[in-house]
Amino acid sequence: VTTEFVTFCDHLLYMNRIWKQEQQIRSLRASIRAIEKEKSSNAFQSFCDRLLVSNKIWQLERQIRDLVAEGERDRRARVAAITHAAKQMAVDVRKEAMIEEFVVELVEELEESKRMVEEMKDGHEKEIREIHGDWLKEYRRLFWENERLRLDRHSRLVEQEVSNELE
Repeated sequence: VTTEFVTFCDHLLYMNRIWKQEQQIRSLRASIRAIEKEKSSNAFQSFCDRLLVSNKIWQLERQIRDLVAEGERDRRARVAAITHAAKQMAVDVRKEAMIEEFVVELVEELEESKRMVEEMKDGHEKEIREIHGDWLKEYRRLFWENERLRLDRHSRLVEQEVSNELE
């Protein structure tokens, strides 16, 4: 497997992860718009929810930028290291064993990086599910509170009508 192919695969994996996170961001933004339409009667709570989700989106976008930059730095570092190793191999054939060991370490490092990115992705997905769950709980609570207040207001109106009729 050539280093260009490995680099291409790495870049493709990073872009795929970025694409997935951008989809998550778009999905979260769509959720924000839906929340804004549904909860216009409770502006303060809606503002707090939007602020939390926007902060989470900002964090995810920052992490995407960091992952892209880290991937690019890793790619440049690997390309530079392999180029240097190839030049040394051309000059001195005896260093071939060292180059092979270096490539093995790079592959292990790449696998470790992939594992770490996957763990971070899993953590982000779990965190998003938790935020969504918290939001659903809060939404249900606000819905029932709103319903209770509406029924309370209605009962007071009925009470007032009965009182007016009795007078």
